[in-house]
Amino acid sequence: MKKSLGKFIAEHLVFFICAAAVAGGVVFSLFVLSAYTAPLSSGIADLSVQDGNTNGWEVYAEENGKKTPLAYEGGGYYSGLSYPGQAFYASRVMKEAFDEPILQVEGSSVAFSIFLDGELLYTDDPAAGNQIGALNFSGKIVSRIMPLQLTLPPGYSGKTLTIAQSQPFSEKQDWDGSVFFGPVALYGNTALQSIYVAQATQAAYPAMLLAVLGFSLAALFLYQLYHKKVDPGVLFLALFALLWMADTLLRSKLSYYYYGSSTAMAEQYLYFGCFVFLSLFLADRMRRCRRFFLPFVIAQAAAIVLCAVSPLLPYGDFSVFLMTFPQLVSFISILAAIGLSIVEACRGTSFFRLFVKLLIVAAAAFGGVYLVSLIGGTDFHREFNQNMAASFRTGLFYYPLVFLRYFLIFSCFLVTLVEFIRSIVQRNVTLRMLELKNSMAKESYDQLNRYTEQTMILRHDLKKHLAVVDAFLQEGKEQSARDYLRGLNASFGEKAHISNTGNYLIDTILGSKFAEAEQKGIRTKITCGPIPERLPVADMDLCSLLLNSLENAVHAAQKAENRFLAVNIRFKNGFLYYSCENGAGHPAHAAGSARPADGTHGYGLPIMEQIVEKYRGVMNIESTDVSFKLSVAVPAEDFPSGRL
Repeated sequence: MKKSLGKFIAEHLVFFICAAAVAGGVVFSLFVLSAYTAPLSSGIADLSVQDGNTNGWEVYAEENGKKTPLAYEGGGYYSGLSYPGQAFYASRVMKEAFDEPILQVEGSSVAFSIFLDGELLYTDDPAAGNQIGALNFSGKIVSRIMPLQLTLPPGYSGKTLTIAQSQPFSEKQDWDGSVFFGPVALYGNTALQSIYVAQATQAAYPAMLLAVLGFSLAALFLYQLYHKKVDPGVLFLALFALLWMADTLLRSKLSYYYYGSSTAMAEQYLYFGCFVFLSLFLADRMRRCRRFFLPFVIAQAAAIVLCAVSPLLPYGDFSVFLMTFPQLVSFISILAAIGLSIVEACRGTSFFRLFVKLLIVAAAAFGGVYLVSLIGGTDFHREFNQNMAASFRTGLFYYPLVFLRYFLIFSCFLVTLVEFIRSIVQRNVTLRMLELKNSMAKESYDQLNRYTEQTMILRHDLKKHLAVVDAFLQEGKEQSARDYLRGLNASFGEKAHISNTGNYLIDTILGSKFAEAEQKGIRTKITCGPIPERLPVADMDLCSLLLNSLENAVHAAQKAENRFLAVNIRFKNGFLYYSCENGAGHPAHAAGSARPADGTHGYGLPIMEQIVEKYRGVMNIESTDVSFKLSVAVPAEDFPSGRL
């Protein structure tokens, strides 16, 4: 075995080297590309106020030269303003030193004025003034999709940065006077660019992968449709991937920067719609549990309709429930799909047997990552636990659905790919077998024609020879008649093997192939019994069965030391029995497995197995170092007489 393995590796060394080079290139490329999904860690400073850490900020209100410190309430909120709309200030000394520094301040609906050592650098509201402590914002709401970004001048380090902020009128300010000081960050130019690249690639890579997957599945559906095979499940899976791609793009930060919150409802429909198509795909693949799962699919579609209607209703608990209802229904439906998939797998459905195995593999891989995180002390397991706990606590199952979606797309796509490859292989094998059948049928037809022609010539010549012998006898030349018969016998050579089963097709095939075997120096023997002229086996199948075994038996016997061929065929007790035994120099030279240079006999056994299985028969093979025997028994009682 070791020698064979070493020989196999040596023979395919070039292939293994090329495969290793390709795999190494793919891994290296993925490693390089993955670097663009994470921003640079240097050149970034988070200056936001955090609980327990003011980050050096002094937050206050100032009027008429009097500073009034604001009290921190937590979560970025401060209290202590005198009236709604009053400007407040946040100041700190800039200790960071970045090249090409860019200040980023978040606030979607407020106006800012930014000062460096008391000098105005930027303002959203020029009418507010340009002096710290004397600003009077107009109270207008600023529509800002992206955070405010401002390039700081050289030499900013060591100077005092002051951010003045307006507050729009709101109910919250009317009753408690609190204000919110949003996140602030400082970036080097290169670091900020890396963040944009990371945000783009984090959305683009999955979207491109899903696009390739979706359009590949759509092409597969069209390919099958072209070959007159309609598989709606493949189309459902393609739509699932394409809707997921669109949802991924719309949920990216860049999409939010471009379109704002106007795409929020579209995101919801795409998100829940992709689960509907995933459920339709799984329902299409189900055989025994489909009727139990279809109500879940219908409920998903109905929940999306209710979600679309919810904005038309008065805002309240009921409308909010309708907006989140599809999450609950989709989560329950996916769990039901997984449970019914296990039932389908246990009942032998081929798709779900592999599907469930892949789910187990994916779950085991996730368990390994979780365990590594738990042992290594990383944040992955903590974030997972927190998100899952929050989902079940709030009844919003967005995170579990995203989690399950990755598992299911992995399993669904791989099983669909395996199914497609299996169908292509089966189709090619079937075409090859049909081609071989047709080729062998033509060869058999030509051989039978030659054999019949030789028989007719022999009959024609035999009349002449008998006339000559009769003439010698009439003239009393008995010795001349004997001499003529001896010469005639010598010219004919050994007599042709003739079987007499009563079935013309079987007798003709056996006579033709045994004559060929004897010409090649192979000893032959036929044992036969009476066989009906009409058998419950199609002539094409019977011809292919006999010719496959005899062709390969003759080929194998030629290479054996004991060159023999023995056939036993008879019809008894409602069964057609047939056995073919030949000498063999090695078990690999068995009939049906011998593979000559032209490759015409390599599919002998698969063809015979298919024929025997078609008629619910049995086939047995006995192989030794010196012989090979093939035995076939085909029942006849369960089939109507004549051709099938």
